Amino acid sequence: MRESQYIDAYLSTTADPDTRWTPWTFLKYTVHGEAWSLWSHGYYDALMRAISRRVTAGSVVGIQSKGGGVAYVQAEVAGAEAPCSTPC
Repeated sequence: MRESQYIDAYLSTTADPDTRWTPWTFLKYTVHGEAWSLWSHGYYDALMRAISRRVTAGSVVGIQSKGGGVAYVQAEVAGAEAPCSTPC
């Protein structure tokens, strides 16, 4: 299965607390026009699969996003921040 083209950009973006967005919000700011209207759910599904693989491997954790949802960051970026439990 192909890795999401947005996983590295998403994790780079969420490393900054000011842009710590949920995956959906990140895609909304990143994908525009016809690509968004036709393929947004496909992009989201692929990004979430990539995130899920990394969460399972332990390299990514969920923490609270800027808007109160769940954002995902690399484990070393999270550092002392408390990871999310369900719900975040």
